[in-house]
Amino acid sequence: MPLSTDWTALKSKIDGLAASGNTNTTIGLIWGWNMLTPGSPLSNGADPAANLDKVIVYMTDGSNTENRFSSNQSAIDARMALACTAVKADNIKIYTIRLMDGNATLLRNCATEPGMYYSVTAASQLDSVFASIAQALSNLRVSQ
Repeated sequence: MPLSTDWTALKSKIDGLAASGNTNTTIGLIWGWNMLTPGSPLSNGADPAANLDKVIVYMTDGSNTENRFSSNQSAIDARMALACTAVKADNIKIYTIRLMDGNATLLRNCATEPGMYYSVTAASQLDSVFASIAQALSNLRVSQ
């Protein structure tokens, strides 16, 4: 789904997702980066106004288990670390959320700052995590 403020359509799209197969966290980050970057392969990622930031809220509930190149978790994690570095170098802020499982060190290091990493042990904790992120983003706007 392209970038949108149609929250009903977005919620419907999320509700329609179904997990299957192995985990490749890098691909999700790359598509998030593509969504926020002007030009190909997506066209929605226009440069923001000077007073706006680009932000990715990145959540996983698993460790990297397979990508198209390997099923070696260390190799996949190394590619993920490179992707995190590239996204941050593109001036995109990254919040990371580890939901029950996943490489905590990798996700902590992927976050733009240590305080932008969250580790939760139950899905019921997500409301407070997302509220915290929303508050941080809101505070950033007020201070600028």
